[in-house]
Amino acid sequence: MKSGKVLVVLLAVLLAVPFLITNAGAAKWKLYDDFEGQTIDSTKWEKVRDGVVADITVEQYNGSWQAKFNYLQTTPDQSCWLKFNHSKWCPETIVGIKAKVTIEPDSSTNQQGKARIGFHPGTLDGYYLWAEIRQRSNKKYISGGGSLLDQDDNYRWIRDTLYGTFGYPDIENGKQYTMYAIFNKKDELTFGVEGLGETVLKHPGKFGDLIEIFKGIGIRISSGDGRPTNEKFVAYFDDVYVMTKGKCDKKAPKVKKTFPKKNAKKIDKNIDSITITFSEAMRGGWSYGISTYDGVSTPVWENQKTLQIVLEDPLDANTTYEVKLNPPDADPNFRDIKGNPLKPYNFKFTTGP
Repeated sequence: MKSGKVLVVLLAVLLAVPFLITNAGAAKWKLYDDFEGQTIDSTKWEKVRDGVVADITVEQYNGSWQAKFNYLQTTPDQSCWLKFNHSKWCPETIVGIKAKVTIEPDSSTNQQGKARIGFHPGTLDGYYLWAEIRQRSNKKYISGGGSLLDQDDNYRWIRDTLYGTFGYPDIENGKQYTMYAIFNKKDELTFGVEGLGETVLKHPGKFGDLIEIFKGIGIRISSGDGRPTNEKFVAYFDDVYVMTKGKCDKKAPKVKKTFPKKNAKKIDKNIDSITITFSEAMRGGWSYGISTYDGVSTPVWENQKTLQIVLEDPLDANTTYEVKLNPPDADPNFRDIKGNPLKPYNFKFTTGP
């Protein structure tokens, strides 16, 4: 395919929108980080698997300070990220990411090394939707698209959705490409490479609720057989821009209802669980205590809003129990997916004879 053309691959369940060139030009991009501070700014980025999959540093490359991902040649089939976590531009408001990306020219072309912009825009058909635009060290094109993962089965890959390719067969390691993704609508994803085109992938139906907030830049190495590889892979990122929409969500989640109800009387001492339902989707952790009771198994999230605390032993008769959520003396692990903690919340109930 010649430069400037876009190939859209259509799978059975989704539809593709024709090639467009308007979104990137109309976007209001804001500079997020140009790495001229010569270090990874911890107020802007959270390092993920730094020092395990790759060393993440800031170094001069081709005349400017850039974020460098240097694969450690020991851990294949793993990812390494700089994940957005800036407090001013809250990650939940980011609806577009753009960055200049370069793969070092002597990086291996025998393994699949990817330099990418990745994000989770929501669920699709009940599954975790993962989306990214990436340059592979062993391919002659850049591609952007989505994949469905089973969040209840260790994020097992189910299928790819739609994707578009850019620049075939002219993409080369050692050249800098400005890649971007825009996800400001609930039913479509936009991917592009400046100078090579843009594609909009439209889905028949809106994306469902987020399972987490994940948006970042990073790399992934795939050896193909799961064994360590000593082949080199180095990628650089520079001039990261974001597009934002809406305001930061600083609102704390609330307890919507409980079983037993607050101040309930004559509760059967043989109930097998206590449940708490929150006002919004939660991250999945917990911090709680039940006065004078120790026989509790690991809690189970029935969904992102309801936690079930299983009681392995019967409660005592004619006894008042107090359940404390996010108690002041513990880490506030009850948080919504944006990271806002539940304010300490207590409720009591009393068993019958």
